[in-house]
Amino acid sequence: MKHTNIGVLLLGFMLIVSSCCEIIGNCDSVESEPEPIINGIGFEPTPANQLQNIPFATPSASGGLPNSVDLSGDMPPIGNQGASNSCIGWAVDYGLKSYQEKIEFGYSYLSSNNRLNTDYVFSPTYIYNQIKNGDCGGSLIIDAFNILKNQGVSSFSSMPFAINDCEIQPNANQIQSAINQLIDNYERVNVNDNNDMKTFLHDGFHIVIGMALDQAFNSVNDNNGEFIWSNNNTGDAGQHALVIVGYDDGRNAYKAFNSWGSTMGE
Repeated sequence: MKHTNIGVLLLGFMLIVSSCCEIIGNCDSVESEPEPIINGIGFEPTPANQLQNIPFATPSASGGLPNSVDLSGDMPPIGNQGASNSCIGWAVDYGLKSYQEKIEFGYSYLSSNNRLNTDYVFSPTYIYNQIKNGDCGGSLIIDAFNILKNQGVSSFSSMPFAINDCEIQPNANQIQSAINQLIDNYERVNVNDNNDMKTFLHDGFHIVIGMALDQAFNSVNDNNGEFIWSNNNTGDAGQHALVIVGYDDGRNAYKAFNSWGSTMGE
C-alpha cells in the first residue's frame, strides 16, 4: 500500500503563483487545446461538522526554519483544467499525489523522449467525476481525500482528463489500478500558525488549500513573470483549490501550484 499523510486547510493569503514549467524543464502538454480563456474553479468549503472530525497534524520540532523553501521542482508539469470545475482533482490527484509518488518511489515525470510520462501522474477525472456536485459543479477537498484513502486513484494514462465529460465514471479496470495508489491518512494544518505551515513545507509536505478569489487573481494570465497576490478586494471571482509548494519570507509570500496552464504566473 502506498501512503502519505496530507494536510488540508481552508484560507486565503499572499501567494506567489507559479507555472513551475521553467523549473521542470519540460511542459509537454496535459492541457486542452486550444487553451481556454475562461479559468475554471470548483472548490466548495467543507461543512464545519465534517471539518471538525479531521485531526490536526502535528508539526515536527525542526528548530529554526530557512528563509525560503521551494518544493515546486518535484511537482509535475502544470496542467490546465480549462473551464471545468475540476480544480480539486487537479490539486489533490494530479498535483499532490503525483508529487508524493515521485518522492517515495523516485519516478520521473518524463519519458525517454522527454515527453510527459502519464503513467506517473494521476488523473483529476478519476476523483472529480465521482464527487462533483450536481451538473459538473464544484466539490469538497475532504471528498477527494476520502476517495484517495478508500479507493486510490488511477493514472492519467489509464483515465485521461475529460474536460467536456464530467459524467463518465471509472470502469472496473481503472478502479482496480487505483488500489495501488491508496493513502493511509490525511490531516488538517493549523491555519492560524504560519510556523506550522512553514514547518510542514520544510519537511517536504505540500498543503492543499481552498480559497476565495477576486478579479485580480483572475487576471494572473495577463501578467508577465512573477505574480504576487496580496489582497482580496476587487470583486468576488469564486473559490478555487491549489497546492502550496513553498514560502519566501523575503516576499512575505507562499508559492502555489495552480491548474490554469503554463502561461500564468512565474
